[in-house]
Amino acid sequence: MEVRLRWKPEILHVRQEILSLLEWQDRSNFSVSLLESMVKAGNAIHGPGTHWIESRERPRI
Repeated sequence: MEVRLRWKPEILHVRQEILSLLEWQDRSNFSVSLLESMVKAGNAIHGPGTHWIESRERPRI
């Protein structure tokens, strides 16, 4: 399973933040905890429901 941070298109972030946060990460306790903190902060600043965690099954290569 993989996870990444997502947000509504109207929310602007600095370019470096966008590039690093759009990449899929292996799901681990650490990655989920980090992303949950980012979701909480983003929603506190920009409003409820503007940030969330997206997950997917890891693609088979």
